[in-house]
Amino acid sequence: MSDDNCLDSTGSSNGAVKLVRCHGLGGNQAWHYSPTSRTLKHVASGKCLSKPLNSDLTTPILRSEERRVGKECRSRW
Repeated sequence: MSDDNCLDSTGSSNGAVKLVRCHGLGGNQAWHYSPTSRTLKHVASGKCLSKPLNSDLTTPILRSEERRVGKECRSRW
């Protein structure tokens, strides 16, 4: 356990992502960043970190890109 903060997939149905204290176990806090495509993907779900919805501009979300050709994430970081 550390004092650092990590992106954490809350597992909620709306795909909310929060910034919480790191627990060091991976799982819902494990992410893969691709420097070539500049995308961030949640390892456990395979979903992409995406911009917040207009209904809640303070909470980034996980979004599936299955319907897109090539299944690439849209949001660039």
